Amino acid sequence: ELAVVRVAQFAPFLVLTLALGVLVDRMHRKRLLIAADLGRGLILTAVVGVALLAELPIWALVAAVFAIGAFTVLAQLADFSFLPAVVPYDRLADANARLTSTQSAMSVAGSGVGGVVVQVLTAPIALAANAATYLLSALFLTRVVASEPPRLGPVGRVSAWAEAKAGLAFLRRNR
Repeated sequence: ELAVVRVAQFAPFLVLTLALGVLVDRMHRKRLLIAADLGRGLILTAVVGVALLAELPIWALVAAVFAIGAFTVLAQLADFSFLPAVVPYDRLADANARLTSTQSAMSVAGSGVGGVVVQVLTAPIALAANAATYLLSALFLTRVVASEPPRLGPVGRVSAWAEAKAGLAFLRRNR
């Protein structure tokens, strides 16, 4: 069962990245970041509520983990695309480096800290705290002032499939 949950956690990175990348190219990134954080926070809140009131079936946990993974893919794609709207061009390389190093540090330290929090406070409390951080992040993102370039309208837009194919072609050409 744990293996199935772990597959559900990482499957969105494999199966949704291309489609969500097209979505990020077509929509305002700030709105997508807010939606991703709200989605993750609300799903975790629901998981905590179900776990406290009843037994959480494994299929529900797998579905929740997959959905959280999908929102995580969306957030990771949107945050790097949103950064140029927030940071001046001459500071963009440093900002990207800081963003990447923060994500790396959180992925390394997060599991260990999470394990300690689960042992000390119990899993539902740890998940509730995690949910609160996503909801607070969504709130703080609403206060970010940034001017994103206008998105292409329906007339100037190619199909999502054509954009996805162009993205794959770019990846093949780019070492």
